[in-house]
Amino acid sequence: MSVKVLDEKVFEESKEVLCGYALKLQEFFEEIRKDIASTDRSLAETEGMITKKLSYYKSLQFASVGLALATTMVFVIGLGVVSLLVVIEKEKKLQQLYSELIVARSQFELAKHNLLNKIDNFEEFTTKDIPQMTISLSNFEQSLQNYFSVRSTTGGQK
Repeated sequence: MSVKVLDEKVFEESKEVLCGYALKLQEFFEEIRKDIASTDRSLAETEGMITKKLSYYKSLQFASVGLALATTMVFVIGLGVVSLLVVIEKEKKLQQLYSELIVARSQFELAKHNLLNKIDNFEEFTTKDIPQMTISLSNFEQSLQNYFSVRSTTGGQK
């Protein structure tokens, strides 16, 4: 056997071994590529899940803020309605007292006018005219006090 034939034989065997190793390396690299692709898919799926969760939690956050604002608005509106009802009731009372004040004043003015007419016409006036004038004046003063006491508590002005 010559060296050349031996070298060729060794070369062929080495070539086969190297091709075997190359195939094994290629299979190994294919496995790595598959693992990388699988990992990429898993990462993409995980990223998608995380993105969905984040958007879900953001929507929950907005819903919570919206709910808090709505609750606050309902509370404020309720408070406003209650305050409005209180103001309306006080205004009604003030209007009633103002009406009573007008009536009492007109009664006083009428009694005063009648008394002054009797004096101007030199008519005699009896002692019953004075109590009528006093009662009218007293009613007017009481109505005036009631009106201003309620007006001062409501802060209203007429």
